[in-house]
Formats: sequence, C-alpha cells, structure tokens
Amino acid sequence: MTLDQALFDLRVHGWCLLEEIIPPVEVGAVRASLEATAAARVGKTRETLDESVAVRNCVQHDQTIAPYLASERLLAPMEAVFGPYLRMRSVKGFVEFPGAERSATHADGPFIQGAPLCVVAPYQDATLQFTTVWMLSDFTAENGGTIVVPGSHRIPTNRTAGLDLPLPHPGEVQVTGKAGSVILFDNRLWHSGGSNRSDSPRVGMINVYFPWWLCQDQNRPPGTPERERLKEETGLNDAELGSGNELMPAVVYEALPADVKPLWRHWVED
Repeated sequence: MTLDQALFDLRVHGWCLLEEIIPPVEVGAVRASLEATAAARVGKTRETLDESVAVRNCVQHDQTIAPYLASERLLAPMEAVFGPYLRMRSVKGFVEFPGAERSATHADGPFIQGAPLCVVAPYQDATLQFTTVWMLSDFTAENGGTIVVPGSHRIPTNRTAGLDLPLPHPGEVQVTGKAGSVILFDNRLWHSGGSNRSDSPRVGMINVYFPWWLCQDQNRPPGTPERERLKEETGLNDAELGSGNELMPAVVYEALPADVKPLWRHWVED
C-alpha cells in the first residue's frame, strides 16, 4: 500500500491495513515470545497455555516486537497527519483462545463517553491518536479478526454515549490478514474484537501512537507526579482514573533499538 492510499483510507474509512510490517519469516518468533509471556502471567508454559490471556503494557515485558515499532511504512502515515516527534505507549498483548466472545463495539480514549476524563461529544473532526493492532497470527473471520465500522470516526459521538444501534452494525467489516500485518486506525473508529470460532488461538498486540503535544497524564501510573497533579486538579481518585500504564524500566529502554527510543523517551522510569 502506498502512502497516498493509506492516507486516503485513514481519512475516508478511518483505517488501513499495512502488510508485512513484520516479515513473514520473523513473525513466528514474535508470536512465540508473546505466547510465552502470556503463559507466564498465569503460571503456565507456552506448551500448556489453554486459556485466553491479556498482557497489559506488553512492550514493557516483552521486547521481541521492538525492532518493528518504528517501521518507516508504519510511521509515515502517522507523521503525515501529526508531523514528527511521535510518541507511543503499549496497551496489551493478547492470546484469544477458541470460545472467546466478541467484545463490545467502542471507540478508544479519549473518546470514551462517560469516562471521568474524555473529549466531550459532540467532538470536533480531528484525529488525536492512532491505534495499531498487530497481527501475530493470521486474522480470519473464523478466529475473530478485528471488526471495524468504516467511516464511524467522522461521527461526533460513539456507542459509549449510549447510542442504541443494532449489533452487528450494518456497516461493519471484519479485517482479515496475514500474520505480520498491522491494522492502523483513527482511535475514534468504532471497533471490536470478534468471536473466536476456530480451533486455534488468535494472537496479537495493541499499541497506541500519538503526537508529542497530546497530554497523557491520565495514563501515567499512580504515584507519578503528573498523575498526582491531575488528581489534585480534578478531585478524581485512582479508581476513577483507572490503573494507568506502567512506565518502562530504564534497563529495558536502554536496550531498545535506536530508532525506537524516541517513541518511548517520555515513558521511562526515573
């Protein structure tokens, strides 16, 4: 996909699919590492893992994906929208086993209506963040590939505001693709994870990219100065703000590839 096509798809549809961001011969090792990391979270080995697991703040715990986070083809459309000096944070890695049910259709923060801190609807037509869903196994209709509602990023509210719309949404599509591909979408886009009706787990990772000027104080972990100032200013407590995202240990940051470090410099432990 060319840069012009990616930008057209993002502007009109709210999403695009970037293939082979992780080369096919390398993606198996990334998937195996995440599966092992997920298994360790529940006291199992990769070979004995038999349940769905989400690994929050995954890049802080598993850096196998790090060499691909600053891929030129991935960053180019986001830099065309935001300019240089992108930043990112890790949301989660996931292993969704057969039987996993569809998640609720939603837009991502800061567009989650009803949250203590959000962009209040109706909001302006502006992209604030991009969500990336990394396909570490093939995403198919059977195993629950990500579902998106094209064009929904241009609607000045979303389902979290209580809109009573039918499920499945009449305009939704299921994104399928080969392992190593990345779904890039405006985080206003309505989306969900599908039901896994296959006989194999679906494995992936979700990371968010944003411009340098977008405040992330609400996503920092409890006890950090930015988070504490925000609590004082808003009167909200940690439970209301949520658990936040772990900071990256300095030793992990120092081991990142040179082109990835600028994306994480803001999110490192002192």
